[in-house]
Amino acid sequence: MKTFRFFATLLVIVLCAGFTSCSDDDDENPLVGVWSYTWGGGNKEIVTFKSDGKGTWESYDVYDDESNTESFSYTFDGSAKLVLDWGDDDPETYTVEISDNSLKLIEEGGHTETFTKQ
Repeated sequence: MKTFRFFATLLVIVLCAGFTSCSDDDDENPLVGVWSYTWGGGNKEIVTFKSDGKGTWESYDVYDDESNTESFSYTFDGSAKLVLDWGDDDPETYTVEISDNSLKLIEEGGHTETFTKQ
């Protein structure tokens, strides 16, 4: 009977530890995904952040009927600082505000663009 109680207690401890362990959600990067920003009568910026630290920035100019796509790598500290590296030794640093489906990129000079998650 003592052996049964020992194993039953051990089983309860193992089950409790399993339910309270860390989940994968804690490690998710809130930037990952596709974000869009529309301005000036239909011009659009679409930014894609991938989980591997890389991304693309697409610009669509409705007046000139032109589009441009550039690739970048990025680092994000998980709370407020985002650095985009375009590969030209002049990375851009932004302050980031994320809430629900909204992403604000605030440049060092104060200019802000608000993107919506797609």
